Amino acid sequence: MRRLPITFDLGRLRAAIRARRKLRFRYHDEKGAETRRKVRPLTLWFYPPTWLAGSWCELRQDFRFFRLDRMSDVEFLAEPFVLEPGKSAEDLFRQLLRKS
Repeated sequence: MRRLPITFDLGRLRAAIRARRKLRFRYHDEKGAETRRKVRPLTLWFYPPTWLAGSWCELRQDFRFFRLDRMSDVEFLAEPFVLEPGKSAEDLFRQLLRKS
């Protein structure tokens, strides 16, 4: 599988996570299908050699992990989000623990 370069500033993603600001981007899955996503970025993960953003996806109304190298046209929105029950990083971790 060919990895693509990350096309946006990783520091801006970290800042959006800390400031609780939403993102909008185009996402290409492993088959090349493209979707537009608007997410609440919650966590940043590194599984060498891949970076992932753990997020609440507004399209799917569920947690999703997005590979940063599959994201394009990333917009760092001024739109804030508040942490809601069931949509936080802690809830994401709990969900992962239940599945393991």
